[in-house]
Amino acid sequence: MERRCPTVPTGSEIYISQIYDHKTGSFGVIQIYNPTDRVINLNNYTYRRRGDYNPSPPKPWTTNIALTGLLQPYSIYLIGVGVTSTSPIICNNPNYDLILNGSHGINDDDQIQLLKNGVVIDELRVDKTGTSMIRRPTAIAPKSVYTASDWYTGEPNCVTVGTPPLLDILKVERNIILPDYSLCKLPARIKLTLGGGSGVYQISNDNGVTYKPFINPWWTDISTSGDNTLFIQDKKNTGCYIKFKFDVVQNPLPKIAPIEMN
Repeated sequence: MERRCPTVPTGSEIYISQIYDHKTGSFGVIQIYNPTDRVINLNNYTYRRRGDYNPSPPKPWTTNIALTGLLQPYSIYLIGVGVTSTSPIICNNPNYDLILNGSHGINDDDQIQLLKNGVVIDELRVDKTGTSMIRRPTAIAPKSVYTASDWYTGEPNCVTVGTPPLLDILKVERNIILPDYSLCKLPARIKLTLGGGSGVYQISNDNGVTYKPFINPWWTDISTSGDNTLFIQDKKNTGCYIKFKFDVVQNPLPKIAPIEMN
């Protein structure tokens, strides 16, 4: 059986690749990505947000910001919200291209759009506060109408803030169905190729619906190339461990080699 991660998205237009909303306060990050091989002049683009996408009549747009500058190929544009000299550190304070005050903070039911020459080219809707939303690599982007299934949604996580999509994080799907009684007896050997340098990687045990970080008690950090033999606890069988062996090699892009049952 073989599972492979999709390649890094490429396209002809910039799009919103992820957002991060801190659990408390009005702190957050909106990340825009240039998937093209050319420099994009942002003078024709606008970022806007309003606090509720459902009411009738619709609420007015409370944030309407013209973007400026040049966005290099395969690079990101970071908008920091509520970032001040006295605010809590947000994701180790990466280099923001645009900083907005706390009144522009991300909240539940928010509608966020990216416009080009006044026309909506991309949209995101935020269903709750305190969350991270990362665009799936298989999604069409940009997309003028929001589709929930295009996004990974979970607890706020700084891991990918400030990095291009899929270059510094790997999603591993254990898409193998095993009887509960055999989990201890049938360890899986997974051979990985990690890309983009060091990072905190994640694993899914529900076929890609949710992901857990590779940190204790689930996993140890993987940040270098080499051979790694790790153990993960099976939550269905207390005291039972599943063994995973990782052959880790640095390459430009992440991918998963064949999954073998020992």
